[in-house]
Amino acid sequence: MLEAEADRLHVNAAIRFTLNFKVLIPLEIKEMTDFLFNSNIEFS
Repeated sequence: MLEAEADRLHVNAAIRFTLNFKVLIPLEIKEMTDFLFNSNIEFS
């Protein structure tokens, strides 16, 4: 019983990590590139 619960939590954590990796990191990269792009426009 406890082992099954632990496995389920582990799977949920792995799914959450994968979603964060696939969703949040590209969003952060996009924000960084947008920020750099906007900064370059302001400086030029």
